[in-house]
Amino acid sequence: MSTVDEPAPTPDVEDIEALEEQLATVQIREVSGLFALHNEGGMHQHIHKQVKGLRDASALSSDYVRRTLDTLVERKFQAFGRDVDSTEAERLLRAHHCLVLMGEPDTGRRTAAVGVLGRLDLPLEEIPAWDPGQPQQFAVSDLPAAADMGYLFKHPTGVPANSDFRTQLNSYVDKLSKLGSYLVVVATSTEWHATGAAVAENVLSVAAPSPRAVLLAEIRYRARRTDLQTLLDDQRIHSLIRQARPREVIRLAELILAVADVPDEDPGSGQQLATIAEAFQEWTEALTVWFQQHHSATERTFLLAAAILENAPARLVLRYAERLGESLDGSPTGRYDISAAGIRELAKEVGAEVAEADGRLRFTRPAYGPAVLDFFLKDRSDTFRMILRDWFAKAPVVSRRSADAPELIAEALLGITIRHRDTSFLPPVVKAWADQPSLRRALIPLLTGTALSPEAGSLVRQLLNLWATKSSSTQIRQVVAEVCSSELADAYPRIALTRINNLAIRATDETAESIVTAVLRLWERPRLRRDVATKVLGWASERGSPAFGVATAVLTALGVEAIWVAYENRLPTGPALRSLLRPPGVPEEVRETLYSWLDLAVADSVFAAWLVTAIADAIPGPAPALMITAVRGFTHEWQGRDAMTPRAAFRERLLERITVLGWETSAARKDRFDEPSA
Repeated sequence: MSTVDEPAPTPDVEDIEALEEQLATVQIREVSGLFALHNEGGMHQHIHKQVKGLRDASALSSDYVRRTLDTLVERKFQAFGRDVDSTEAERLLRAHHCLVLMGEPDTGRRTAAVGVLGRLDLPLEEIPAWDPGQPQQFAVSDLPAAADMGYLFKHPTGVPANSDFRTQLNSYVDKLSKLGSYLVVVATSTEWHATGAAVAENVLSVAAPSPRAVLLAEIRYRARRTDLQTLLDDQRIHSLIRQARPREVIRLAELILAVADVPDEDPGSGQQLATIAEAFQEWTEALTVWFQQHHSATERTFLLAAAILENAPARLVLRYAERLGESLDGSPTGRYDISAAGIRELAKEVGAEVAEADGRLRFTRPAYGPAVLDFFLKDRSDTFRMILRDWFAKAPVVSRRSADAPELIAEALLGITIRHRDTSFLPPVVKAWADQPSLRRALIPLLTGTALSPEAGSLVRQLLNLWATKSSSTQIRQVVAEVCSSELADAYPRIALTRINNLAIRATDETAESIVTAVLRLWERPRLRRDVATKVLGWASERGSPAFGVATAVLTALGVEAIWVAYENRLPTGPALRSLLRPPGVPEEVRETLYSWLDLAVADSVFAAWLVTAIADAIPGPAPALMITAVRGFTHEWQGRDAMTPRAAFRERLLERITVLGWETSAARKDRFDEPSA
């Protein structure tokens, strides 16, 4: 994948709202479901905790890899028709520096890949696949390649591979082997065979693990309990998992533990088993019966508001329900003065209770809130969905005194977007929340979490790029800058940098500060510094462009750090230095930074030799004599501040080099003009 994973759309090509709607209707072919979020026991996970989990999984953090290894279930690998265990799979990976795992979606194949890579005891990184609709991008020159690393690449499902992919892959593996690094490729058998690759011992088929083994491993990891065996051995549990995919089995484990934690219930009782089964089936039967028995608009809107705002104060839930009811039927209901007893009765009608201690509303059934939301969204009219979208966008203004309401609403939106792979709720919320700092605190993790999710991530990342390249809203572009320098940059560094680049080339006085802040946040990640330095130098080479101001601000903030990274990585600096040094002179805001680069050259002779060459590379081009004069003047000012011998010696060395270069350039031009015409 290149640093620019897709071209920036031309701003006047299409209406941005039409493009947002188009993205909302895209169907993702594969849903890994590894991180689908569920709310057990009526207690909301904090949205920031959810985002951290998504980030850890996407970025293959050490905590995530350790957890994967701790819950890993041995499964069958097959090579040449013979069974292979994980130890042999590891041996093949070490021997070939590459392992191909062929498996169907939703079989836990990514987990199997992480399990094999995790045995290497090396830092891991996942190489992002190209997003649906984008051209295939797997070029060796653009792929990460560091020493002593393990890399994972999951081929986009439903996108045929080809011989060019195989050629690039072979070259990439050769490169990694010289660095002592490794690669595991995950693909379906159809995708892999389309490459035309020959049968090899390091190409394995991987099957789904035993559902029961996955269930036991998850229960054992999450709770060291010995009183659940009767429940786990029950035939009803066996029936639930018989055909279940790994992610569904993990969800069942969470439900079992949530139900088992309810006090005064015997583990394995008939009531517990019935509750687990209904929750696993998303309470479909119970909700169908409830809607048949409850036709009151008040009760229905209160149920929906409670599902969105579970764990909020009950009176606040009532206010939001009233506003939702007004949106649906267009008339105010005016029930804000309902008594505490009335609210408790209303809560009871929707299967919830109000806590005595804090007055907060919680459902009495596990995972009931998400099930209610999904039930409402199923088979509803477009009008209902539009009203609900509008309500989500405007809901936080109902009560500005409730600091946690925006986060609870964002949590609900995070779940809807991931479970339904539906981004249509996001654009109106972004437009309404972006210009309010108090709401941005919830908006940023909402966009980050959805962009990290396997289910909806590619669509949200495309939305971020759409806003970066086409949005006229200063506030929305500021939000994109913040999201792309958050946890998203840990999992998708190049994709994040692409969007920040698209923001930089459209920078305005109002957005420049947020873009600079985003770039500096990316700089805090050591593995991104080379790519960030390359971008900043590119922006600096275009004096007069919007990105130039961003570049000078970043260079000023970084001091010698940026040029040192350029030196260590031998990055091309000629165009940037030419732009910075050329007449009418060095911009005032970056003058001290360039002085510090010269001071560093005085202190380090090896760096000095490189910097002399770098500045010399900036001389050729239009008007080299003027460039030489500009360098003479700038270095004279620098030396004059402290006419110490080392500064004078370095300046003399530099001027000698560029003066000779100037003569050579002039002579070459004279020779061209003196040549007789043909």
